[in-house]
Parts: sequence; structure tokens; C-alpha cells
Amino acid sequence: MEDIISTDHKEQPKRFWSYIKSRKQESTGIVTLKDKDGLLHSDTQTKASILNQQFQSVYTKEDIHNMPHIGPSPFPTMDNIRVSQAGVYKLLLRRCKDRLTMAYKIHNRLVDIDPSNYYKPGDSRTRGGHRIHQQRTLKNQNRYSFFPRSTREWNTLPCLPEKATTAATLEEFKANLAILPEALTGASHT
Repeated sequence: MEDIISTDHKEQPKRFWSYIKSRKQESTGIVTLKDKDGLLHSDTQTKASILNQQFQSVYTKEDIHNMPHIGPSPFPTMDNIRVSQAGVYKLLLRRCKDRLTMAYKIHNRLVDIDPSNYYKPGDSRTRGGHRIHQQRTLKNQNRYSFFPRSTREWNTLPCLPEKATTAATLEEFKANLAILPEALTGASHT
């Protein structure tokens, strides 16, 4: 056996590791448990019941009808939070501008993130040469993450007349974003 393994594992490592994997013995699940009487149980219903009893014994049951009074709170009460459509719109617009500003910084190498790892140039044969290739996302959690979302928002920016994406400085880019609220808010909801 040793002669076969010692020469064969270098030439055919897949076969060697398949053999090792086949020899491995693992058991998954909950081992047999003892109940209060000391009897061993292996069926799942009884094991669940034993574990449930164990965890219930740890928690204290409070009498909610006879709770002690702790006195008045030393902190002032907070006013009700008012949410308005205009306030939500303003927050969405600000978040969108911040994402686009960060995308501009990445695109122009103002931060230490390599843009070629995340952004690919889009089709520049027609108008809209500032566009970035939109990555496909299979899950919503990825769809709303920074790079796919900022790419969608970047691609909605008009190229002319403001030329927001071709601004020479960060300040110029931010100034161009200030006059584009309609384009930005349409992208932030998708």
C-alpha cells in the first residue's frame, strides 16, 4: 500500500485525495443524549425534547404582574420622528451624489482602489462614451451593493452639456452633480 501511495500521489494527486476522502468517516447531527433518568436516546424527537428541557431550565421565568418599579427615567423623552417624502428624497439624492463622487474618485485613481478590478469601459461607438459596462448580478444583495449600483447611476448621467463624467477636478464634478438632481434620483430608485 505504501509503495502505491508514495509513487502514485505525485503523478495522480486527484486519485490520491479521492482515496483519502473515501477513508474519512464523519458523523453529522446530534449524538445520543441522556434524559433525566439516565437513559440514552437516539431518535430526533426525544433528543429535541431533551435539549428543549435543558435550555428551558437555564432561563428565569419572571412574574410580569409583580414587577418592581424602577422610578422615572433620568433621560428626557425623545420627540416623535417625522418622515416626509421631501426628506426621504433629499437623503436619497445625497446618498446618490456620495456614491457617484466615490465612483469618480475610483475612476480617476484619487483613492487607492484599482478601477480595472471593478469597472470595465462600456461601448463607445456611439454617444454615451462615458458609460461603464454594467456587471450582471444574480442576487439582489449584490445588485444594490456599491459597484453595481454606482455603475447604474453613473450610466444615467448625461454626457452633454454638463460633461459631469469628464470633469477635470473633483470640485468641478461635484458642482456638475449639483445641477443634475432629476438624473440622479431616477437612478437611485432602480
